[in-house]
Amino acid sequence: MALVLASGVSAVKMQAQGYGPPPGGQYGPPQGPPPPPPGQGGNTLRVNQSLYRGQSLVSTNGMYRLDFQGDGNVVLKHMRSGRVMWDMGTAGSPAFRLTMQDDGNVVLYMRNGRPIWNTGITGPQMRHGQVFILQDDGNLVVYSRGQVYWSSQTERRHGPVNWR
Repeated sequence: MALVLASGVSAVKMQAQGYGPPPGGQYGPPQGPPPPPPGQGGNTLRVNQSLYRGQSLVSTNGMYRLDFQGDGNVVLKHMRSGRVMWDMGTAGSPAFRLTMQDDGNVVLYMRNGRPIWNTGITGPQMRHGQVFILQDDGNLVVYSRGQVYWSSQTERRHGPVNWR
């Protein structure tokens, strides 16, 4: 009987993809296997939650999806049209995980822990209740205590948005 994780990926498949204990058998950040996604169809990363390649956030209305692609890029797409609304520009990179940190910064890391991309927001004002959320209007936002600290500026307003 194979162990199947909450994301539907078996432990055997994860080991075949290179996840598993490092030499010595001890896991340590950031080499360990990825945890299950923040929730099937979830739209939010909370403090210390991460996305890994092949995982996504989906807006609650199902119209928008943030994909952590196999090529290392993180891409926001409109589901009906398939058009890319925004991306991190990290295709071809060794990106490993996208994490909502406890200081409010959302950071894309390599496996060795080196950052590749970040929202650039940190500070004491970000110490409580921060979330990274894909809203139903297609905007990716970092909130803390109800205040916006970062946005992809991709919200859909009246009429079509000039997406690339």
